[in-house]
Amino acid sequence: MKLLETITQTLVSFIPGLLIGFLPLAVFIWRLWLHKKQYHENASLPFTDLPRRPPGETLRIQLKECEDEYDLQTSNLLLASAISATVICMLGHQGKWLSVAIISCILSVYYTLNFRSVARQLERIRAVRLGFEGERVVGEHLNQLLANGFKVFHDIPFSGYNIDHVIVSPSGVFSVETKARRKPTDIPSDERARVQVRGDALDFPKGRNHQYIAQAKRNAQSLSRWLTKATGESVHAEAILTLPGWFVSGEDSGDILVLNPTRIQSYVSRKTNVLTPAQIQRIAHQLAEQCRLEIDSSAKPVNSKFTYPDKGKTNSLFKSRRQTSMSKTARS
Repeated sequence: MKLLETITQTLVSFIPGLLIGFLPLAVFIWRLWLHKKQYHENASLPFTDLPRRPPGETLRIQLKECEDEYDLQTSNLLLASAISATVICMLGHQGKWLSVAIISCILSVYYTLNFRSVARQLERIRAVRLGFEGERVVGEHLNQLLANGFKVFHDIPFSGYNIDHVIVSPSGVFSVETKARRKPTDIPSDERARVQVRGDALDFPKGRNHQYIAQAKRNAQSLSRWLTKATGESVHAEAILTLPGWFVSGEDSGDILVLNPTRIQSYVSRKTNVLTPAQIQRIAHQLAEQCRLEIDSSAKPVNSKFTYPDKGKTNSLFKSRRQTSMSKTARS
């Protein structure tokens, strides 16, 4: 008990010094925040509506949030280390080595408890970045269809989920689901990039997956229902699952096609025409409105104050104009 009182008294005696030492940092952070606030208040955008969403926009936002959370965790650890190091140096200078040992043990436990949380956050960042880069790669391949007069849309948001890509062409509507998956390096090179389609499952070199095909089918069915309701005429969306970087064997799996993204262009181009130009225009209009980026409703015209959306609003921006219609769309 006496030792605990000694440590407490010592720490309390260091508080004024620590406050004085960190005061310049606090002033710097406050001035930086004030500068940012003044910039946002005096800046304005020359437009009120942004273009359509690029490939992987949802994952880009998730990646930014994951990286911000990781930066916050590491900053807290660094700050705790700096404060602890200062206290330990002061105690060591006073010869209170038992107190130094106790604080060092407490610090070790603190780092051990936080290691798993930081490691999990790093794994999440890697997974989200892989998905984001995969959607960007597929988007580059699909955008080549624009030269043929096809309509291509990316990252179409719905209530609680999104569809990675949609192609609208005379040959029909195609819902494209992208799945990026890392290749194992401990098996022969001619086998590590091969995936076999077996009914509703995918056989990868190190395991079978049922979720990818099921999700692609659900997305296509949901898109069909939504477009049918939005356009007032029956619209069928064909499901395509694409695996960038993988060689696919047995591509046809009933009512879904599993393809490498390099093969999508040739597939949709050679199919028989089933949509008229008027139908294509109506479908494309609905999709264009659905996947359009939006500015926060508080945005002001040019030469007036403009407020940027904060991070908490970012994920909900795409829901603002069609919240009522989207809430009625049920995903099977």
